[in-house]
Amino acid sequence: MAYYIYYNNIKESEKIYNIVKQVSSITHAHDISILGCYIYVRFVVEGIEDSQITLEMESGQEYVAIINGNETGSVKTNLGGKMSLSVELNPGESSSIKISKV
Repeated sequence: MAYYIYYNNIKESEKIYNIVKQVSSITHAHDISILGCYIYVRFVVEGIEDSQITLEMESGQEYVAIINGNETGSVKTNLGGKMSLSVELNPGESSSIKISKV
């Protein structure tokens, strides 16, 4: 879905939501699942430039981020469980991000 929306240059939120709802409802028709798919697609569609990403993880834990197969080192979350990382993104290319608890 994300690539279809990106390559067809669809920008209107309502139109994107309707496409995501139609496609994701084939296997995930629950409202929360549809919303999760919509958020993922919006992130991918808008993520065509370098980005800083903040994730909410378990507080006070150490995590390793692997971006496009390259380990970026370990990061310990703060008391609120926040973890930030920067990702260099290129238009037309997707980036694989994996977070693992140490």
